[in-house]
Amino acid sequence: MFCMVFNIIGLLASLGFFFFLSPLFNSMIKKSLKSQLVLSKDSVDTWGNIPGEYNLTVTREITLFDFTNPQSLLTGEKPLLKMVDPVKIQELNIISNISESTTKNEIFFTNTYQLVNLTMNN
Repeated sequence: MFCMVFNIIGLLASLGFFFFLSPLFNSMIKKSLKSQLVLSKDSVDTWGNIPGEYNLTVTREITLFDFTNPQSLLTGEKPLLKMVDPVKIQELNIISNISESTTKNEIFFTNTYQLVNLTMNN
């Protein structure tokens, strides 16, 4: 009987925490995120440029294939492909020409991608 009362008290305490304190934590988290996720000229290194403020790098390895019998495409034969060594590239994202609307609800910018061949640098 004592265990059942203890379980009910624990359940009520958990429900109280969930229904009363959970909205408080949610509003605190939303307020914090809203202040950190604002797109503006001042925070472009956080949301736009790669590598940017957090020094993020996007590296891709692309596998290319070489046609060994290109005439087969004209005659309808099955093409023979030979795999070429993979090409490793790094993607850079550069945000420029940033302008904000007068209502601060929109932001306009030019997004430029630059690919750097890392295979040649090795």
